[in-house]
Amino acid sequence: MPATPTARSKDTRTNFSPNMPGAPRSSSWWSSRKGGSPTNEPPHVRRIEKPFPRPPNGHAMRIPVCLIAVVSLAFVACHAVPPRDLGEAWRVMGGHGFTPGRFHVPRGLTFSADRLWVVDRSGRVQGFSTDGTCLMEVKVMEGDKGFPLGLVGQDDGGFLLVDTHRGRLRWFDGNGLPKRVVQQPNPRDLPQRAARGPGGRLYVCEFGEGDANRIQVLSSDGRPLFSFGGYGREPGQLTRAMDVLIHGHEVYVADASDRILVFDLEGVFLREWGESGVEPGQLRYPYGLAWRGDLLYVCEYANNRVQRFEASGRSAGVFGRPGNREGEFKSPWAIITGPNGKLWIADAGNHRVVILDPEAVEWERGT
Repeated sequence: MPATPTARSKDTRTNFSPNMPGAPRSSSWWSSRKGGSPTNEPPHVRRIEKPFPRPPNGHAMRIPVCLIAVVSLAFVACHAVPPRDLGEAWRVMGGHGFTPGRFHVPRGLTFSADRLWVVDRSGRVQGFSTDGTCLMEVKVMEGDKGFPLGLVGQDDGGFLLVDTHRGRLRWFDGNGLPKRVVQQPNPRDLPQRAARGPGGRLYVCEFGEGDANRIQVLSSDGRPLFSFGGYGREPGQLTRAMDVLIHGHEVYVADASDRILVFDLEGVFLREWGESGVEPGQLRYPYGLAWRGDLLYVCEYANNRVQRFEASGRSAGVFGRPGNREGEFKSPWAIITGPNGKLWIADAGNHRVVILDPEAVEWERGT
């Protein structure tokens, strides 16, 4: 039987005090600076201009034109891979590859105004129109230290990049140019995803050693305010927080221990639900969260499906099965609600983004 949601009020916050063990030595836990990348890591922006006609083999022709400025900009004419129309309920964009419009293990996505941003394991962020046309590529990393996981849309049309393995947050404008960086001083604390809260606060889920498994709350300018969570499986504790979502006055956290945890905006634990399994109401590696209407949607990495829940934790059905065809997923990593009310899912193992209309598919419920 699926686990019954656990409800308990518990204050799991950690307020940063200069006198407490492990506290920052200065007033800034994360160091912040203007501009973007170190000089050995310049961003490379490729703007996608008017597509050329498709040649007979179905691939786009591309003519590169380079422009060197403060950053290296390469303007490339190409035709992105458009969404494949598989019906009203299911559309797909992408496919495996390293050219504009294709993906190599997409793991994060967000909307800024009418632009979709997608980050994958090629070390780049791509910007798309809502019809699937690739508008821009931004090279966000060099080397093999690890790849970013999260994106957060910004009011100026740009994005916040959660640069996981470098322990930092990086802001880019709508043209793909870096604005500023906030650096986590402990290289073993890895930010996974982030969400915007009231007043410009940032809720960042982190994975690391001991109490570094937490949600850290920063002010809009990157100053630490408090944290909550800590390592463990007790109510209010986290083993590896994979995603964080703000809905109303509540903070929802997807934890790799097959649980969904709910806190208030100040980090006080409210309730949780979930247990390991494949039945509706059970979870296996919930990696992404999205809210639509009155329901929370969760993409499950190991169950290869999307499951939706009422706010109380009661399952409202599951959709999807393993595979690479219509209605199938392979290791879905992230999910968001788009401006059209549809769900946009980073289907990482299939190297694609799925656009799903949740009102037009059948959701399997438990008995």
